[in-house]
Amino acid sequence: MTALPHMTGDELATWFATEGQAIVVQAQAEAYYTETETGVAFEDTTPYDVWQRYLTRAFSEYDGLRWRVGDALVFGERKYGEMYAQALDDSTLSYSSLTSARYVAARVESCRRRQNLPWSWHADVAALSPAEQVRVLALASEMRGSKAWDRDDLRAYVRTLRQLPDPPARLTLVIGDAQVMAAEMFDRLGIEGCIALMNALKGMLADRMKAAA
Repeated sequence: MTALPHMTGDELATWFATEGQAIVVQAQAEAYYTETETGVAFEDTTPYDVWQRYLTRAFSEYDGLRWRVGDALVFGERKYGEMYAQALDDSTLSYSSLTSARYVAARVESCRRRQNLPWSWHADVAALSPAEQVRVLALASEMRGSKAWDRDDLRAYVRTLRQLPDPPARLTLVIGDAQVMAAEMFDRLGIEGCIALMNALKGMLADRMKAAA
C-alpha cells in the first residue's frame, strides 16, 4: 500500500475528495473480478456499473494498443528492412490485424488523431487525404460528442466524400448560392442543420445505389 504523506485534516479531506475516493472506488470494484495474463473472471455478484466501467477501460486500452502496434510497425518497416518481417513471426496477432494497424497508423498521423474517437473511426477516414481527415475527424468529434452521430453516419459521410470527383471538390460544399469549406459547415448549419444535411446525403446515396443495382 502506498504511504500517505503527512497532511492536516483539511488537506486529507481535500485529497480524499479528489484522489482518495477514486482509489477506494477502484479497490471496491477490483473485488468483483480477477485479471490474469490470459483473461479476466467476474464474480456473479458483479454490479452492472462495475462491469460497464471495466469494459469501457478495456475498450480504451485496446484502442491504445492498436495505435502502439501500428506506430511500432511503421517505424520498424522504415528502419529495419528485412529484420522487420522476421520480427512479425513472434506476433500472436493475425496478419490482417497487423496490416490494418500499420495502415491506419501510417495514414493517420498522431497529430490528427482524436482522443475522444475510437480507433475504428480513424480507420474509416484513413483513405482520405490529410486535410480531409482533419476536417472529418473534427466534425465527427463534435457530432459524436452530442450523440448526433454513430459510426454508420461517419461511414456514410466518408462514402459520400469519396464519390465526389476530385480532392478539391471534396473540401467544398454548396449551401444556397455560396461555396464554403467543409470546415465551415458546422459553424454555418449547427448540429441540427448538419444532421439534416447528413440525412439528405444518405438518402441521395441510397437512391443512387438502388439505381445502380
